[in-house]
Amino acid sequence: YKPGLAVALVNASAAACDRGDAERALELGRQAADVALPIEAYETLLLALQNQAQALVMLGRLDEAELMLGQTLGHFA
Repeated sequence: YKPGLAVALVNASAAACDRGDAERALELGRQAADVALPIEAYETLLLALQNQAQALVMLGRLDEAELMLGQTLGHFA
């Protein structure tokens, strides 16, 4: 159940980005990450974080987006 929920939230986050709704995309991306991390669904987690970073860029919060991606890549390297 939880892997499917995480994927659905990632997809909804991406759709919100595509619609230009950065605030909603950020919230859905956070929810997806919250579901994906405890079940170790790392590919889904990375997509959730990527969606969050894209939303942050859309909001003009470039430093936060860069920091998020840098920490994520460093964690998995």
